Amino acid sequence: MGVALILGGFAWKATVRPSSVWSKEQAKELTDARNALHDLTYNHEDAPSAAKASRPSQSPADRDAAHAAAQARFDRVQAELVQARSVGHERGAWLIRIGLAAVVLFGIGYLSSQQ
Repeated sequence: MGVALILGGFAWKATVRPSSVWSKEQAKELTDARNALHDLTYNHEDAPSAAKASRPSQSPADRDAAHAAAQARFDRVQAELVQARSVGHERGAWLIRIGLAAVVLFGIGYLSSQQ
């Protein structure tokens, strides 16, 4: 049982593909969120760079609200990416840990029953 869990953990880590946990639509959403945040951070009339936005001027309060919304959107999608990346590694690692614990516990049980 324990060996099967260990092998299953290694197989899980080896076979989980990024496309099975992160879609192209999610990747586009992350890119769009990153671009929107970058645009709101650097492309406005008070920005230190020479690049200026071609949109009408916004009040500082409106700009701050839009920046906060863009930051929240980016943080949400970034958190989804971090979770998706960990699926393959974390689940496989947990299966391996459980398998090792099962091997040890079953081994101790087997040895104690032999006496």
